[in-house]
Amino acid sequence: MEPTKECGNPYCKHTDSLDTKDMSYCSQCHGVLYCSKECQKCDWRFHKIYCQHLTTNGSSSERFCALHYYVAIAGQDPPAQALMKQLGLPAHGEIPVRMREFGFRLPLRRLVVTGQDTPENLTLFFGKGKEAEDVTYCQHMFRIEALFEPPPGSIRYEIVKASELDLMCPGWSPRPASAAESWKLQEIRAIHHAFRNNKHLSFPDGKFEDRIQFLVERYGVSRWEEMEELYTYAVEFMV
Repeated sequence: MEPTKECGNPYCKHTDSLDTKDMSYCSQCHGVLYCSKECQKCDWRFHKIYCQHLTTNGSSSERFCALHYYVAIAGQDPPAQALMKQLGLPAHGEIPVRMREFGFRLPLRRLVVTGQDTPENLTLFFGKGKEAEDVTYCQHMFRIEALFEPPPGSIRYEIVKASELDLMCPGWSPRPASAAESWKLQEIRAIHHAFRNNKHLSFPDGKFEDRIQFLVERYGVSRWEEMEELYTYAVEFMV
């Protein structure tokens, strides 16, 4: 692995006046350069886990959860750091307050809304084999949101705004919808149309039981999980 060309300590105060000839890199992984022993010592609390990751060819981080991998490994990895900066995400150091609340969902959502949620980038941020976790489910959920683009005044729009989830986001440009996603978007709009044009289904006059009956008649009891998902999207995306 090629060492980085800047001091690996995110709190280094001499970045603008560094001479690479005077820098030294970690003697164990040879992956991170430091301008001084002081900077290397300061960064060790972050670097030691990434150092083990490199020297064991990734085996030391195989069982990391998605968030742990993102903070401890991706946060130290130059290609991942470059992508984080491109997406407006903190690239190294302490976990930001928003991530303490939303966990791996914050960087995952940023990948999705910018169209960068490729298998390669998901592995770069969260490691391999995270399909069993919530990564795949949340990716799908964020894709429906990004493709639908909930309008101002909707529950989802206001939650995102209040939580500052799109703070420093370079802009939405999700990948085109698949056939399955296009069908869901069409169904969400159909549910919206029905709720707006039938008083007994509308908000706030209509009853929850009537809305559920409408969905059962439309999709059937056997498709309850799918029906529940569409109903949730419809309510959160509706104005």
